[in-house]
Amino acid sequence: MDGVMFDRLSMEENETLVAPFLLVEIERVVKDDDENKSPGPDDCNFAFVKGCWYLLKDEVRIMFD
Repeated sequence: MDGVMFDRLSMEENETLVAPFLLVEIERVVKDDDENKSPGPDDCNFAFVKGCWYLLKDEVRIMFD
């Protein structure tokens, strides 16, 4: 690997990679996701998350922080 030049990120690009998710970004993903996908290991599909978002959003936010 001697002499191989790798591209580097600027400080601004790096800051966007390590910045915490905003609640509005998480809510956009929840709103836009397809709720009819097959259930996960807990037997709940995404319709459950969408339907109970008002109860789950604070816990999900903590998880992403």
